[in-house]
Amino acid sequence: MKPSVQFMIERFCRIQALAVLIVAALARPLQINSEDLFNRLEALLPDSLLGPVYTATLPMLCNVHEVLILKEGLIAMSVWLLTAVWLAVRFVWRPFRPSEWRWIGVVLAVLVALAVSALFQSPTPWYSFKTLTRVASVGIYGLVVADMARRDDLLRRGAILILAIAGALTVVALLQHVGWTLGFLPASEGHRNRMGSLIGHNTGLSIYLLMAAGIALSFLYASRRGRTKLWLAVGLGFFGLVLLLAQSRSAWAIALVLVAPLLIGLRRLTGWGPGLKRAALAAAVAALLIGSQFVNNPLNVLRVMEYPLARRLADLTPATLRTETRLRTLRCSLPLIAQSPLVGHGLGSFQYVYPEAQRDYYLNNPFMWITPTDKRTQRAHNDYLQWLVETGLIGLALGGYWLFAAVRRGRRRQARALTVAPLDEAHRYGVAFALLAFAMQGLLDFPFHIAPLVVTAAFLFAVWHSTPAPDDDDALPPPRPFFRRRIGSLALSGLLLLLGIVGGAAAWRFHTRELMADFYNASAQSNYRLVADNASNPDGRPLRASDKYRVLNESDQYGHLPAIQLEPRHSEYLFLRGLTQKAIADLIPATIDELEKSQAADAAPRIQSLQTERPQRYALAADLARQSLREYRNHRAYALIGDAYNKLYPLSRNTEHLNAAIENLEVAVGYSPAYAPVLYQLSELYTKLGRHPERIIELRSMVARYHWRYYEDKFLEYLFGAVSEGEMDRALGAARSLLEVAEFNADHDSRYASHAKRMRGFYIQALIFRGDYETAAQELQTSRERYPDSRRWDKVEAHLLCAQKQYAEAATVIDRLVAGGADDPEHLFWEIARDMLAVRTGRASATEAVAPWLQRAPQEPTIYEYMAQVANEFFGDKAAALGYLEQREAIATPPLSAPVADRLRELRQAVEPLGAGDAAEPNEATQNP
Repeated sequence: MKPSVQFMIERFCRIQALAVLIVAALARPLQINSEDLFNRLEALLPDSLLGPVYTATLPMLCNVHEVLILKEGLIAMSVWLLTAVWLAVRFVWRPFRPSEWRWIGVVLAVLVALAVSALFQSPTPWYSFKTLTRVASVGIYGLVVADMARRDDLLRRGAILILAIAGALTVVALLQHVGWTLGFLPASEGHRNRMGSLIGHNTGLSIYLLMAAGIALSFLYASRRGRTKLWLAVGLGFFGLVLLLAQSRSAWAIALVLVAPLLIGLRRLTGWGPGLKRAALAAAVAALLIGSQFVNNPLNVLRVMEYPLARRLADLTPATLRTETRLRTLRCSLPLIAQSPLVGHGLGSFQYVYPEAQRDYYLNNPFMWITPTDKRTQRAHNDYLQWLVETGLIGLALGGYWLFAAVRRGRRRQARALTVAPLDEAHRYGVAFALLAFAMQGLLDFPFHIAPLVVTAAFLFAVWHSTPAPDDDDALPPPRPFFRRRIGSLALSGLLLLLGIVGGAAAWRFHTRELMADFYNASAQSNYRLVADNASNPDGRPLRASDKYRVLNESDQYGHLPAIQLEPRHSEYLFLRGLTQKAIADLIPATIDELEKSQAADAAPRIQSLQTERPQRYALAADLARQSLREYRNHRAYALIGDAYNKLYPLSRNTEHLNAAIENLEVAVGYSPAYAPVLYQLSELYTKLGRHPERIIELRSMVARYHWRYYEDKFLEYLFGAVSEGEMDRALGAARSLLEVAEFNADHDSRYASHAKRMRGFYIQALIFRGDYETAAQELQTSRERYPDSRRWDKVEAHLLCAQKQYAEAATVIDRLVAGGADDPEHLFWEIARDMLAVRTGRASATEAVAPWLQRAPQEPTIYEYMAQVANEFFGDKAAALGYLEQREAIATPPLSAPVADRLRELRQAVEPLGAGDAAEPNEATQNP
């Protein structure tokens, strides 16, 4: 019998519904050269067709910056196509019953409420409306699948498809782990991101596999065929391996909570269990896989070399908890809920309203227990918390009512359906496990924002609560002639069709333009990083300033092809364009220097053009960054505006530019006190202007609290530079100011006492270098009283006594240091100091004390460096220190480190070369026996 048109269209709908699951999880741009593709298209297509084809195909084939954006666009378009076909089926062949009106009405009421929230309440209507299209796509998809599931066995077919997709994800993840992707997938930085690159998110991969594992377990228990059980058991083993390698601790926690109840329920339901032998075998395999993560051997391909399992588990400490994003967003979001408890702040508004709440918390709690972040927080890492902030208690109640009604409706239908097929309940147990895992992850992360997860969950929930039943009182009536249809059914179909057209148009507008803008983001970031990281040309030579300028300039122009229409409010794209403009302006002085050296004929007009262009670039960078703030409150954008105006002020001498720089840098600091570069920039700006000395201490103290390494690199290098250049007054002033910063932190929080002790040591050493021994002795006594740490201050005292040439007293202190510090990392240094001091005081000869060290030094070159340090800093003997370092230089491996090389160069400059007739006798301490 020839199938009817209705049957064929319904079959197409089912295939399309399942295809959405495939697209959601597996769609991924490949490693294709976009320029080569464009050149080929340009040769094949006329200009009128080139733009649309380029726009439609390029993001789907080439590497975009955010994979999830590609998936969201493809899902939205697929869902609205499915919706249109499904509405045609309902309009022509199947009328809506009153019971269906009520259910569809609930869904539409929720979407209408969200639309009002997005369009009329949210402070970012463009971004919020784009969010609404995503929510509507998933909601309508679930509605269509639920309707189809009432007439078809989509649960079993969909579950099998999800298992197949999970198998593909597992294979690709393992290939990515061992580095065998053969270039067909872009390489991501970081092991966990690399393993999640196909699905688009590292934790998303783990949750998807965990959901699939629950379904696989249900099939394992329900199946009666041994071969099927074997394949399912093998698949579960590989799922577990990838879950272990992906290192998602939240997925591990959810598995520990849910797997045992699922196994118990399945055993009671089916009466089957793996038995003692099979259970022991499974436990042995699990122990073997976990044990492989602790075997540190190059041949062990299963071990995560970059981030071993032991380290991943060891990071679960209170110190790590202080930096946890989830804890910070929970604490900072509470005032947002209090501000608008009923209706929230608007759908999609979290990324805009949260930074200000975080700033208020930071300002009210400068020495907070929770460590701030230098990253932008777009999501709450708790989807229920974010839903409450955005939609309030009313939105939470609407969502809760819809969920309660769906679960109650699903339980009634399942109770009737299971009287016909009891073993199907095992499959529903697996689906319930998957849905619970997804829901629990919403408390710990943002699975509702990850397209593959939320679409898969929507499918599973739809088929779970829409099970076909033989005596279903909600079953659809037989088809009726067209003229007998009720007007209400036609009106509802027409309304849904209209919504489908509007939704499809909105999805096309937002997602295609979002895809293209994101593609240009990826291209611009690639060029920007090429310059920012001082990358090399293919021949290995560093990029010149003019080459950097050219690459960044091309990056700036890349998004302006005339045939391409970009979304003008794509905030990240605008921000990146502003960043590129500032980088180009920063490179102009070096480019001008190269032009002046080149003595080219056209150098003068080009230099004049660049000098005019530089302030224009800074102004444009600030303007683009300001535009990006329309939808995203981003501390990096404020920092870019402040930096651009700070660079523009010396060129324009416009006080408005200076005030704008200070204002925007202060906002950036308020939003992110851990953003060390802007803290440093603002503190240096105030220092240069001679303003707000108390504020300078506060800014520097934040750098010291949250980025001590950055603090050392930026502030201590100034101190060390002054010491190496012999400018002791400048060094002393720097040491005193840095000590004020360290003690500002220590006075407020004892955790930072170690910083204060270290800076006190630098300050006292600066006094010693300056020759102010009396003040140094006083500060040393104060340090002992304020921060009891005998060993630390004994080291400083030894240095002070040697500088005062009180060698006998210094020897007593150093003997104490050597005797009591076998575990001290500096123990070797103090042993060398003890023996060299014995020579200096006459307690031992150089042959007895120093010669053994010189014999060991060729095998331990660090000994030469320590001996040079003692000779120079303790005895002021630069000639002897130079001799030791030159012997160290003669040893090829390992090469001299940068600090040691700098010290060697400084000593050579300080020690005047001896004339041939004035050659001195070699120092006894430096003679190589």
